[in-house]
Amino acid sequence: MTHKLVTLVLVEAQTLFRKSLSETIEADAHLNLLGEFSQTRAAVKAIPALQPDVVLIAVGYPGLAELEAISTLRHSCPNTRIAALLTEELAWQAEAAREHGASYVLSKAAPRPAMLKALQSLGAEQPLSPGEVTS
Repeated sequence: MTHKLVTLVLVEAQTLFRKSLSETIEADAHLNLLGEFSQTRAAVKAIPALQPDVVLIAVGYPGLAELEAISTLRHSCPNTRIAALLTEELAWQAEAAREHGASYVLSKAAPRPAMLKALQSLGAEQPLSPGEVTS
């Protein structure tokens, strides 16, 4: 079975978590990390030129800038699937991310293999269920 190489951009303000997750992504043969950003504004400007299959964007609390970024990216990159990465499993935050255009919601506490599988599936436009990976 051949897998599509999924291109990905990571947007995460927390340096240690971003570096750890980017190393995990880069070690996966089915994912190609095109870039990582610590600032949402810089990411929103750069991502349209990169045209990744998936954007993984961390949504903090209250997350208003990140939610606005999801909406902006949904319009500027209509073929890119957006996964919201949440620190806490807050139902309102997951719902808000989806309302702003996130295709999927992931918990930072989710097991890494489950997170990688979800990112691969998103990029390959394979169906996922139930639309959320949590711890």
